[in-house]
Amino acid sequence: MGAPENTWDEYFSSHGIAIDPQIELSNMDLMVEFAIQGLGVACTIKDYVQKELQNKLLYEVKVTEEIPTRSLGITTKKGMPLSTAAQKFIDILDRQQ
Repeated sequence: MGAPENTWDEYFSSHGIAIDPQIELSNMDLMVEFAIQGLGVACTIKDYVQKELQNKLLYEVKVTEEIPTRSLGITTKKGMPLSTAAQKFIDILDRQQ
């Protein structure tokens, strides 16, 4: 699968669903707020919207099949040392490969 936005297009298309989004957001807070306002859906991790689910501002759509995996990339500035936390995060990701 290609870029993240294409992943969902391909996923829905493989199930016979054509989507034509009028707007696409990359900011999680905006995606959640748009979904709360009824302006679309947000694909996010459940922990991120726990309060909204408890307050019934959002509802969870349970999916029974496997969702396509996504890749994660990390970019750093050449010559700039990483913080200890950033280096540990990268080390964790490296161990999971």
